Amino acid sequence: TNPMSRCPLIPVSLLAAAGAVLWRRSTSTPAPPPLSVTDDGAVVRVARRQDCPALLDLIRELAVHTGATADAVSMTAEQLAEDGFGDRPQFFGLVVEVEGKVVGCAVGYFVYSTWVGRASHLEDLFVSAAYRGRGLGTLLLRSYIRYCREVGCQRVEWQAMEWNSKAIEFYKTLGAVERLEDGARMVNIIMDRAAVEAI
Repeated sequence: TNPMSRCPLIPVSLLAAAGAVLWRRSTSTPAPPPLSVTDDGAVVRVARRQDCPALLDLIRELAVHTGATADAVSMTAEQLAEDGFGDRPQFFGLVVEVEGKVVGCAVGYFVYSTWVGRASHLEDLFVSAAYRGRGLGTLLLRSYIRYCREVGCQRVEWQAMEWNSKAIEFYKTLGAVERLEDGARMVNIIMDRAAVEAI
C-alpha cells in the first residue's frame, strides 16, 4: 500500500506560514504541524535545530552506504545547526520519525534556474537500514517534492549513483527523467513542474 495514500497534507496556508520561519526556529519555538502521518505512526515533519545530531548520524550512515567511510564526513552537528538554523540558512530538510526516533531525512537547498525560476536541489534522501522496506523513503521523497511545490519551486533535481539502477528506475515512475553527462559517475535527476504537480 502506498503510505502517501493515507497521509493527507496540511493545508497550503499552513505550509506557507511554516515555510516562512521554519528554518530559523530555536529549540524553544513551537514546531509546525507534521506534513504526513501514516496509520502505523510514522511522522514526516520539518527538521529542527535539535535534530542535527540525528541528521549527522544519518549522513554518516549514508556515506558508508555509498562506499565511503563515516570518517569521510567532516561535518559536525554544531556546523549543521549553524548552517541550517542560523541567521542565513544554507539548507532545509524533512525528517521521518518512528516512535519518536529520527530514522530518515530529506535534505536540500534552493537553487535558481534562469529558464524556470526557483528550484530545489535534493542533496540527501536516506532512511536508516533498520527501517527500510516500509515505504518511508517514498514518503519522504513525496513530502519533500510537495513541500518544494508549495514554496514555489518550478522543479526539483537530485543525483543518484550510476550503479543504483533500482533507485533510478523508481524515480522515473514518479515522473523524473535522467540527464546523463558523458563520463559522469553521477546521474542527474530532474523533476520538472508538471511532474512536481503530479505528486
